[in-house]
Amino acid sequence: MIPEAAPTANPKPAAKKRGPKPKIARPVLEPARLHNRGEASLVVGVARITLIRAFNSGHLAGYRVGTRVLHTGQQLLDWLNSGGHTK
Repeated sequence: MIPEAAPTANPKPAAKKRGPKPKIARPVLEPARLHNRGEASLVVGVARITLIRAFNSGHLAGYRVGTRVLHTGQQLLDWLNSGGHTK
């Protein structure tokens, strides 16, 4: 004879309702400020991969600092004014 498991009082907690994600305020694009790729993508409103492709193809200027890539606000503005090309 196999003993049965004792029933638990609350076997499964109720699922939490998820609402919309809180919106993050977009930072201001200041021409003299340095932005890393994460900040730059938020400021410009594009995905990080878009900035990576634009930088790698030569359409977006930036500075390499070790393994990081930094862009000034002016470089981002120039890229946007030129059409924001990635290829």
